[in-house]
Amino acid sequence: MKSHYETLGIAKDATKDDIKKAFRKLSMETHPDVAKGAVNTERFKQISEAHAVLSNDKKRRMYDADMQDWFGRRRKNSPGPPGGERAGFAYGPHGNTGRPSSSYTFFHHMLDGIYKPRNLVVGVTLGFASVAFVKSLFSDEKNDRLKKKTGRANLVEAWKNPATGCWETPAPWDITYQRLKPTLQLVPREKVRESKR
Repeated sequence: MKSHYETLGIAKDATKDDIKKAFRKLSMETHPDVAKGAVNTERFKQISEAHAVLSNDKKRRMYDADMQDWFGRRRKNSPGPPGGERAGFAYGPHGNTGRPSSSYTFFHHMLDGIYKPRNLVVGVTLGFASVAFVKSLFSDEKNDRLKKKTGRANLVEAWKNPATGCWETPAPWDITYQRLKPTLQLVPREKVRESKR
């Protein structure tokens, strides 16, 4: 299978005018109305596809990037000679047989996806985001801040209720708490009684 550049008979650095000239010349030779036959019809379809891709700047950049890996070498799955292998599927005289080739396994497909720079950046970013998310699910931020502040874990802010003599969590609805407006202290969680409504 030829590349689009080989189909039109142009160099990779060809301008839009060169592409247009080559397409017009080849389409006049192979157009189904001018030249009869199945071979010419198929060739005309290839020429039209090559022109559609190479004349559009965005499609051409994508095509060029797909043909080369990030070191500038030609990729294994870029268009090669007819009857060869492409993208991990066996190609025969009748096109894609739909069977994975033995030399290009699932593992190779996975590595191709990982080693593309954009996939690597996305993967690393998602990895860090996942770690941060899981860490936030299982951490107690308030307890961590108190531990950093005092050097002790499991401390809570509480006030000593003079009526009961017990340590209680702040309760804005409690009349005694509202009247006294006590300062809160850090007390081990085991000694504190939860305030109830």
